[in-house]
Amino acid sequence: FPVILEPVGSSGSAISTQTLERIKRGYMVCQYDRRDAETMGPVYVENDMNQLEWWAWNAGRCVDYLYTRSDVDKNKIAVAGHSRGGKSALLSAVMDERIAAVIPSHPGSGAGTFNLWRYGGEKFGGETLEISTRQFPYWNNNRMRFFIGRENKMPFDSHFLVGLIAPRACLISTGILDGVGEVWGDQQSYLESKKVYRLLGRENALGFYASPGGHEVTPEMRKDYLDWLDMQFGKKPFAFKENLVYSYTFDEWKKATGENINVNNMPEYGMSDILNKADGKKIKTPEEWEAKADLVKRKIKDIIGTIPDPKTKQIEPAKQKKAMRGGDLQTAEIPVDDKVIAHLTWQVQSKAKVPVVIYLHAYLDSRGWKWHRGYSYDVSVGERLAKNGFLAVEFDQFGYGLRNLDANIDFFKKNKDMSGLGVMMQDVSKVIDAISQLDWVDKNNIVVSGYSLGGMVGLYSAAFDNRIKAVASISGFGSMRMDSHGVETEGLTRYAYNRPTIPKLGFFVGNEKKIPYDYHELLGLIAPRPVFILAPLQDQDWVYEDVEKCYEEALKVYDLYGKKDNLVLNSPNDFNRFSIEYQEKVINWLTSLKK
Repeated sequence: FPVILEPVGSSGSAISTQTLERIKRGYMVCQYDRRDAETMGPVYVENDMNQLEWWAWNAGRCVDYLYTRSDVDKNKIAVAGHSRGGKSALLSAVMDERIAAVIPSHPGSGAGTFNLWRYGGEKFGGETLEISTRQFPYWNNNRMRFFIGRENKMPFDSHFLVGLIAPRACLISTGILDGVGEVWGDQQSYLESKKVYRLLGRENALGFYASPGGHEVTPEMRKDYLDWLDMQFGKKPFAFKENLVYSYTFDEWKKATGENINVNNMPEYGMSDILNKADGKKIKTPEEWEAKADLVKRKIKDIIGTIPDPKTKQIEPAKQKKAMRGGDLQTAEIPVDDKVIAHLTWQVQSKAKVPVVIYLHAYLDSRGWKWHRGYSYDVSVGERLAKNGFLAVEFDQFGYGLRNLDANIDFFKKNKDMSGLGVMMQDVSKVIDAISQLDWVDKNNIVVSGYSLGGMVGLYSAAFDNRIKAVASISGFGSMRMDSHGVETEGLTRYAYNRPTIPKLGFFVGNEKKIPYDYHELLGLIAPRPVFILAPLQDQDWVYEDVEKCYEEALKVYDLYGKKDNLVLNSPNDFNRFSIEYQEKVINWLTSLKK
């Protein structure tokens, strides 16, 4: 018999539905109690191993036993597991080459995952390195904590583990809405690991499987797992179809749109000419700057494409209402259009018209606006804003959360002159249209706050929508022209190669100084409205000196209006995250605007 081996929580005699399904398919099922495996630690004290590695090592001891049985096909031993069992399964295959196939289902993060640490930071919303090593120290080596916030400096990443399994069979299984994992990072890990399998002539031995749901294994998934294993063990013809979640690539976008920008004939720009007119003279008045601002906006539109005017539609004041958190807060959902649902949170006792904060989330592929209540935070971003007297408005941005699949290549085939950023800006304006129809909202006090991706979207939105009275941007930007730091940051690729945020910037990779505009000018477009910039000194996404340069140049525009104090730069000695401490910094600043 071929064998499926897995750790379980107990060694009782009850046979699960999953085990019966496997037996009916012709497999021998071998299980061991992972609690027994943990007793190895105190025995072999000289080994620097964690809980998951002990589970994995004991899988090898089960293989030792299976090799003594004449009814076992020793060439067809597979190991499987879900969640932390998935981590253990992957480590088992790394440790023991007698294991011919492995199905690590939804392992999230931690030692033994295939999810890339580089795409598992707080801005991606999964089980981050910081959370995993703090809450589950028995899963990870303590030395990993040195790399919190500096995941890009780790000497290896999780796709290396998958590469060590090659050329044996491995099915990378994740969930599109799995809040523990990070489906975009999982796909990147698969694509990189596939290069090793291709090199070894076993490309079909590596599979990628993304279920439509969350951190779960459904009956349909169990069937698909067994089908894939049957194919790998020759029990049925191989017919496994690669079904990637994300179809956008820069090359596919170029083919779909026919877009091409010849940057060779374009001029280079500096970072110290924000107050220069076209004739070289200096701008000395707000009116002269506003004349230049129109030119800057045209340049921005040339790069980000069409920004469709949102069509305002009449809304119901609330589709759903319920009291929560002890009854002190109230929530509502407003369907803004077929795709955008605005989630509102505010104080029940609010009597005067309520100021609005639209919070824009980071690169939260699986969770979208729901990131806020993960392992670490009992109170969400929106709830914390509401407790401080604001109406908090949150929604899934284009390409994230329940809109995860919307930003694929088919969208750009139909909308050739649009960028992901253009859609995001349009959505912010739509949400403002909808919120403004509520008679208890202070329409003259609508601000935008955003972290990472959201921090960038907020700046662009404010530059083109004067109804936004202020912006808080957390780890949201740096200079594009100066962002040519090799592997230290991802540079322009983050906008165009990794994601379809601003595809046209892909033409400027290697020619960053030719980008027609930069963030210092974007900040200038918002002037003299207040902007709060939170830029950690050790942000792995943005070199701080680049952020500081944009701030210093934009300050010149604010000075024209006599409003230098309206542009605030806060620079903690920290890494890229949106901790409770930083949320409080933003709230304190927003509260000061109400006075």
